[in-house]
Amino acid sequence: VGPATVRRELGLISAVYQIAIKEWRIGLTINPCRLITWPRKPRARTQRVPTEVRQRLTAHLGWDGESRPVESSQWAALALCFALETAMRKGEILSLQWRDIHARYAHLDMTKNGEDRDVPLSKAALALLDIAGRGKHDERVFKITAGHLDKIMREARIELDLMHVR
Repeated sequence: VGPATVRRELGLISAVYQIAIKEWRIGLTINPCRLITWPRKPRARTQRVPTEVRQRLTAHLGWDGESRPVESSQWAALALCFALETAMRKGEILSLQWRDIHARYAHLDMTKNGEDRDVPLSKAALALLDIAGRGKHDERVFKITAGHLDKIMREARIELDLMHVR
């Protein structure tokens, strides 16, 4: 595992010790996690996906960027473009229903951090939604499952030697 994973796990163990010492009054005087050297925090990723890489991926997935997707690989390409345009997470995008789409924003009910939020939609994001083709109120916008999207994108990244793209 990487340094970030080790730090998260040590943080959890340390929190358990703190509760045991302060609230349960067990026989420890110091948290043992404070006696070890933790791995350094990894540098934050600041990667942007260049236009050329985006074009390579969408072409490889068989989507021209304009016509309505038919195959699952084309839906994957549309979802990728929407993600790049909105900075939404995969789960947020794939659970998006037409009732969540408003004039200039998408409303996300329960996000990863447990709160609702509204995501502003640029003209490009709105154009991508137009390409998806408006569906019924309770239909999902993107017609692909998370597992299938993962598989398609993993295979495309391997075939195009883009393993650094996340």
